[in-house]
Amino acid sequence: MKTGKLVHAALTLAFVAILASIPMMAQAAEVALTLEWAAPADGGPADGYAVVCTGDIPVDESTAATSLTASGEFDSGTVAGDCQVRAFNAAGFGPAASASYALTLDVTVPPGAPTNFTISFECTVVDGVAVCEQV
Repeated sequence: MKTGKLVHAALTLAFVAILASIPMMAQAAEVALTLEWAAPADGGPADGYAVVCTGDIPVDESTAATSLTASGEFDSGTVAGDCQVRAFNAAGFGPAASASYALTLDVTVPPGAPTNFTISFECTVVDGVAVCEQV
């Protein structure tokens, strides 16, 4: 499992990559991106927050909470993007807090166990004794 945290301009981005099986034995990583922020220290009180992320995990939401989680499923490669959050109230929007994220995924896994594995024996009776040979 790969985890990481980036902090910039009062906006925290945390991510976790979890290997998950998908059909046909291919592998992918479920990446959860969690954004967290604190209410503005100055200006009027916030009624909510507008959150926009561009890139591999797009977000375009308004929320009253000070955190938001989005996710996506990815094969090997880099997952990257830019996010910003702006507080708003009846008077309008405040300035944005911004952060970027980048995570390189390597979801290479070892092969599974062989299937249809059998052992066969052939037995004959010689002078009243069973004699078996593996075939």
